[in-house]
Amino acid sequence: MNESRLGGIALSLGGLIALGLFASWWAPLMVLVLLLVVVLHELGHFATAKLTGMKATQFFVGFGPTLWSVQRGETEFGLKAFLVGGYVRIIGMTSTEEVDEADEPRSFRAQSYPRRVLVASAGSLVHLTLALLVGWASLFFVGEPSSRVAQINQVMVFATGQSPAQRAGIVPGDVVVRANGRNVDSVQVLHHVISTHINDRVTLVVRRHGRLRTLHVVPVDGRQLVIDGQPLAPTSGPAVGFIGIGLGEGTATRSAWASVTGSASVVARTASSAVTGVLQVFAPHNIAQLYHDVTNGKAASTASSTGQRPISGIGIVQLTVDSAKAGWGPFLGIFVSLNVFIGIFNIFPILPLDGGHVAIATYERLRSRRGKPYRADASKLTPFILVFVTALALLFLATAYLDITHPITNPFK
Repeated sequence: MNESRLGGIALSLGGLIALGLFASWWAPLMVLVLLLVVVLHELGHFATAKLTGMKATQFFVGFGPTLWSVQRGETEFGLKAFLVGGYVRIIGMTSTEEVDEADEPRSFRAQSYPRRVLVASAGSLVHLTLALLVGWASLFFVGEPSSRVAQINQVMVFATGQSPAQRAGIVPGDVVVRANGRNVDSVQVLHHVISTHINDRVTLVVRRHGRLRTLHVVPVDGRQLVIDGQPLAPTSGPAVGFIGIGLGEGTATRSAWASVTGSASVVARTASSAVTGVLQVFAPHNIAQLYHDVTNGKAASTASSTGQRPISGIGIVQLTVDSAKAGWGPFLGIFVSLNVFIGIFNIFPILPLDGGHVAIATYERLRSRRGKPYRADASKLTPFILVFVTALALLFLATAYLDITHPITNPFK
């Protein structure tokens, strides 16, 4: 990305990344999802540039040789060979760029400070907006783990025959709503009803695939039941009713408004963690640790098993695949986190990130006087840009190597 472009952060998806990932259709699908995120990022830059009257001459997904392009009005739209991000070219992004005199009023540098900040930060705003919308949809439609929901995670098999739960027709995934007419608003409530009704019929109302079902089950004395050679309850202790189920927390959805506030809270917490995470990645001790992981197989295995290391685009694809296989909740959660991270990282105040253009616009605004606009020479930042880009390249190579040789352990199992 040169100084005349506003681009999305490289996701390192070039060539559909590491062909070994594509043993199923999941990975290509996740790559397409991430490419869609890149397109939406660039669309944010492009739409705000057009809205504010700036001249955008190119809108490309990818970098390198052009595979396809088409001219529409004053803008060339296209696809390039290396799918590692994208960019929108707006004329006059810096004070040193040559611009036709007739086009100068429509250059980036000729616009007001608020317009320049809006266009430069539009990509990050798109990511944060996506995170808020997807976070809302996740809370409203999918739900979140809740201690107030008693879900059947396991139906046991007894050596002596069918368990009471099996005979009653209880299946994993059932959510118990009522027990003997009592609302079940926690796992403890269900435990109490079952344990205190030995040999008595207990009427359960369960939710299965969105529908309520009424089931009848008779708890038995756990002291008389043996699984894998062990009684379910101490034989010398008091009688405790069992029906042969494993319970866990289920998911609960929120109201439309509660989902709005909940999504905003999640995005705010994630944004705070993203800022801390980005700063930690470039901290000297973490750079040293990454080097140690690359050069020491045992350290690499430990970091991968705990997930305590940065990942490359390869790792991002694998992580989204793992989350998608685990269900809508985990996938949408990863999608929210990924968008927040990209949005925060891309607004950091250094070129070639979008935040670098915001920083320059802010610096020029502070140095300008009425009738005497100040124009900074961005070329003076070239040494810093080279150091930063080199650091990013080395970070990608190191994390890509680790993602191939020591992939992050699936956190959703």
